[in-house]
Amino acid sequence: MVGPPGAGKSLMAACLPGILPELSPGEALEVSMVASVAGLLPEGGLIRARPFRAPHHSASMAALIGGGQTKFTPLFVGDLAEAIARLIDKGEASSLTYELGGPEVFSFKQLMEFTLETIGRKRLLVPVPWPIAKVMGTVMGLLPFAPLTADQVELLKTDNVVSEAAAREGRDLTGLGITGRSIQGIVPSYLYRYRRAGQFTVPKGIPE
Repeated sequence: MVGPPGAGKSLMAACLPGILPELSPGEALEVSMVASVAGLLPEGGLIRARPFRAPHHSASMAALIGGGQTKFTPLFVGDLAEAIARLIDKGEASSLTYELGGPEVFSFKQLMEFTLETIGRKRLLVPVPWPIAKVMGTVMGLLPFAPLTADQVELLKTDNVVSEAAAREGRDLTGLGITGRSIQGIVPSYLYRYRRAGQFTVPKGIPE
């Protein structure tokens, strides 16, 4: 099941045991053995209903590739569109390379922390050294929908920020007369739906 938090995925999953057939004798024995070890087996009987377990949302961890020190300057898509429009209007950028970035520099770790704070979630942020990350990317890259690839790990070794040369020569947002919008003023309006109560929880600073 796919959907944002609060859509009812866990509720639907919890209802499934009630409509599924009872466990077969062999399945009931296996489930009861596990429940017995965990101290959850009722006295004098086997578990017949199919079990449902909902891992807590904080059980998973988030990997900080390379320690999470890679630098980024998040750019609002509206500012990017405005920059493109101005370059087209000027007609003077055919031989120039513009480096467009947001007004603030964040590390990958800071962005992860900001996201978790915005959605009101807790995750264990685990630093992953580059050599281990490379192995992870190589192995995961073989999956159909790879969550991480070796190429992505390699890209994370380089900061994604506006260079000093581009800023000095006016090949950035400021040079185009655009004041970039910060992530604090934009991102919460996108992420509020991922808070604990989903789209029904309004974070601070976002009008109802």
